[in-house]
Amino acid sequence: ELSLAPALFQLVHLGQGLGPEHARPVAEISALLARRAPGLLGRALPPEQMFVLTRAVLGIARALAEDGDGAGIPPDRLENEVLRLIRAYLDSA
Repeated sequence: ELSLAPALFQLVHLGQGLGPEHARPVAEISALLARRAPGLLGRALPPEQMFVLTRAVLGIARALAEDGDGAGIPPDRLENEVLRLIRAYLDSA
């Protein structure tokens, strides 16, 4: 099972996502997806899918930083929705 919580937490608390401060969390999300994809999908992710997924997660983290409280959504439910988004994208590819 994927766990994005640590990387999401870093992204939210590093700022608004306007500079290189997000390089490490994006790299961590990419590494997590790269490690887990073969077991979950039976294949590695091509670079274009990795780019889209990491930037989608970054966009969610930016929205969390801007909203402050994630619109009141409990963190575990939000993480589940992010994982659902990732799975749906990968299942459709």
